[in-house]
Amino acid sequence: MKLVIFDLDGTLVMPNSLPDEGLFSGAKEMLLELALKKDIFLAVATGKSLGGTKKVLAKHNILDIFTSLQTPDNALSKPNPQMIENAISLAGVNRLNVIMVGDTYLDMNMAKAAKVRAIGVSWGYQTKEQLVQAGAEIVVSDFDELLQEIGE
Repeated sequence: MKLVIFDLDGTLVMPNSLPDEGLFSGAKEMLLELALKKDIFLAVATGKSLGGTKKVLAKHNILDIFTSLQTPDNALSKPNPQMIENAISLAGVNRLNVIMVGDTYLDMNMAKAAKVRAIGVSWGYQTKEQLVQAGAEIVVSDFDELLQEIGE
């Protein structure tokens, strides 16, 4: 079993897209494809409130595909690894099979602190170089590449 934890803003949700909080093109399709796999659990680790997180995911009809939503309402803020630790505990997977996907150094630092694989995305708040420096194992440039990395 594998657990894939996604940051929300800048990774799945376009920055500065209020009030719509639109998803990046291809994000929903990738998530739905992953949700069909019986050996993958999905989770969110975000700085957004739990209520705000649920609202965004429900708006895009993807709330029910996540096994856990980790926010500052139920865990310490990034880069503290508690969000990842909580998600691992709820999914019941080995940390060697956990991937954190994010767009900032906080996401990469949190993954490093939790001793899980860190994948950066190039379309968010920080550059590829910044993400690699913060601990990203790889930085992907689109959702197809991300799907490939998750599948390995």
